[in-house]
Amino acid sequence: MLGRGDSAQRFVVTFASGSFFRLLGVHPALGRFPDTSDAARTHDGAVLSFAAWQRLFGGSASVVGRSLRLGNGSYTIVGVAPSGFRGVDLTAVDAWLPVAAAVHERLSGMTNELDGSMWSVLTRLPRSASPARATSDLSAYFQHLYAARFGTRLEAVVVASLQSIIPGRAQEQTQGARVSLWLAGMSVVVLLIAAINLGNLILAHLAARNQGIAVCLAIGCSRIDIVMQVVCETIILVIGGTGAGLAIALCISGSVRAIVPELSGTGRLIDFRVVAWTTAMAAIAGLGAAILPAVRVARSDSVRQLRVRSSTSDGGRLGVRKGIVIAQIALAFSLTVAAGLFARSLHRIDSLDLGFRTNGILVGTLTGSQAPDREAEASSLLVGVLNRVDALPGVLSASLALTTPVDAGISWPFSVPDAVSPVGPAQRRLVRLNAVTPTYFATMGIHLLQGRSFLESDNVHTRPVAVINEAAARAFWPEGQALGKCIQLDASSAQASVEDACAEIVGVVANTRGLIRQGDPQLEYYAAFSQLNHFPVRASPIVIVRAKFEPEALVGPVRQAMQTIDSSSFATVRSLDEMLDPQRRPWRLGTAVFASLALCALALTGLGLYAVMAYGVVLRSRELGIRLAIGAPPASVLQSVVVRGLGTALWGASIGTPIALLLERVLRSVLFGVEGEDVPTLALATLVVLLISVVASYLPARRASRMDPRTVLQG
Repeated sequence: MLGRGDSAQRFVVTFASGSFFRLLGVHPALGRFPDTSDAARTHDGAVLSFAAWQRLFGGSASVVGRSLRLGNGSYTIVGVAPSGFRGVDLTAVDAWLPVAAAVHERLSGMTNELDGSMWSVLTRLPRSASPARATSDLSAYFQHLYAARFGTRLEAVVVASLQSIIPGRAQEQTQGARVSLWLAGMSVVVLLIAAINLGNLILAHLAARNQGIAVCLAIGCSRIDIVMQVVCETIILVIGGTGAGLAIALCISGSVRAIVPELSGTGRLIDFRVVAWTTAMAAIAGLGAAILPAVRVARSDSVRQLRVRSSTSDGGRLGVRKGIVIAQIALAFSLTVAAGLFARSLHRIDSLDLGFRTNGILVGTLTGSQAPDREAEASSLLVGVLNRVDALPGVLSASLALTTPVDAGISWPFSVPDAVSPVGPAQRRLVRLNAVTPTYFATMGIHLLQGRSFLESDNVHTRPVAVINEAAARAFWPEGQALGKCIQLDASSAQASVEDACAEIVGVVANTRGLIRQGDPQLEYYAAFSQLNHFPVRASPIVIVRAKFEPEALVGPVRQAMQTIDSSSFATVRSLDEMLDPQRRPWRLGTAVFASLALCALALTGLGLYAVMAYGVVLRSRELGIRLAIGAPPASVLQSVVVRGLGTALWGASIGTPIALLLERVLRSVLFGVEGEDVPTLALATLVVLLISVVASYLPARRASRMDPRTVLQG
């Protein structure tokens, strides 16, 4: 939070050590970056992002040394990051603060406790280092830190995960990285289809100039001159097409940024490296499409071309062009199937049951608050805020919690003294913690399967109670006898005794999944919010609101009600759908871009098929004229041309089907809920290709059916 009171605004900060910028090889746009001497000083070493520097200070060079009022304190600005720098991901950041500031601020629930913080460690491995050895050393070091912090060894197996900071190079690529790589590959396929179409166009153009080229060769023109002329004409087309494509890219860049919000504020509309790469690819594709037809024409027999009519000598080339169109149809068919698979994946994701309600839910978080340190006073203040929010018009219900199923959450070791079945595998000996008020399950739409929810009478003076999820109940009490049993969280140093952490299970709720691709459900432990004195961790509570109507109308009133807890606080209110959006975004992006690529491919294929069918009608004009002259009805001529177009499309779809099936298998890692051959998608893609072929064939067929036999035969 930047500023205080009504003028406060949200300010995104990241905590970084003094070696962060040096490790990444980044140089400041202004001032300097923190070093190790700044690490121990809480209020020194703030680095502004380039965008925040421009927005708040107008790019003034005097910003270095000035104070920045953030959260609970004031920080000295020492430098400005270069334009476009966002750290190791695309998340928009306004400033970087020293790690020591996290202890003072306790922003977003972060504290100086190991159990309450979410940190990432960046390291540069020497070339000789083994990632497996580094992972083993880091894991052992974490066990050592845990033992030093809690006085006991962590029984669960915790393995450090070393991944490249570039998503596409990580051992386990993110869904977004995988989809982006596939989109890049499919864009190359569309470029290939465009190149094939261009080659077909050049062939048709050269066929129309056969007589002129033959005369030129006969009077002494070199064949190199013919090839260079065609190449120069193609270069002009490529330059014009690339320029038009760049203009279109600039026009739609706003739409792309709307789909991928992380791209906003990167400082560039389009990256010049991407422009250079695509221009080079377009040039290679264009020249490749031009050289082969040009060489073929240059090697033709000029004497033979002068003796025969073009219309009777080009039948062989028509077969070549038809083969080219069939290849286009096969590729476009495969892209259409891929777009359909992504659309089906997105539909399954949107209809996926996560175990909780997503629509109509708002989540409010409070930063910069100076709430009382005593738990009783802090709890009373939070309950007062909850009552104000609950009383707002349009609020159906409201509750307090420490986390939502969508958040990363807090995992904690636990034990079950009277479990019927032994504790499961080592990685399942961690339980996901949450502390909630009695209305939480109803607000979130999480179904109560057994027992009861929390009551107002569950407080610090009564025995600790807990609600677990179905996965935890089945793991330790397969017979369904979890109610009344005891579950113990491993005590931290803040707890007086382990016995205080033993809670009676009073209810079992349905499993939830905060990750779309989550496998087995996590073990979940819910504590009563009023019994936080038994909780082993500290975190900032959040307010969850279920709206009666449109939740967007409640964002302002809920924020205002939350900020009454402290004039120095700043409340951020977001919908749960918005919080889930980053997970859904790869499939939405994939569906949108694959559909766009498929439409481009189908349009290019349709134009190519139209050109071939129109040229075929010209070559068959005498044959069709004779048929009309001897009494053939025009409808039969129209039908014969359309049937030829359908036959070409069927050939393309037949060749494209095994390609699409292979593509479906390869794409399975980025799809969701698609298993086996998706026959409906294949059928729909076939129908689309056939419809395109009918439309592309109809115009030449209509022209053929209306030709005048006398004019054709006399010509």
